This record gives sequence, C-alpha cells and structure tokens, in this order.
Amino acid sequence: MEYLAIDMSNIENSDESDKEEILSYFKEKYKVEVMATTLEQLKVKGWIVSF
Repeated sequence: MEYLAIDMSNIENSDESDKEEILSYFKEKYKVEVMATTLEQLKVKGWIVSF
C-alpha cells in the first residue's frame, strides 16, 4: 500500500484537531502517506484513473 485516503467530508461533531489525530493514527499504524481527501479529489489529482 502506497497511501491511505480518508474521506472526512461527512464527519460531524469533530474539529480539525480530531481529524488530524485520526490521520496521525493511521499514518503511524500503516507507515504510509495518509491524506484527507474524497474519491473525486483523488480522480482530479490523477491518483485514480478508473474505479
């Protein structure tokens, strides 16, 4: 696995520090790049060609 993308657009009742803690947890656990992004954003960036 090269990266982990987490869609946080629907997470409610959490602030930016909560979201950063989630990203840090997964980065440490899996030792990969972790980003908060949606599937559509990944497609725009060219990370996903087809799904």
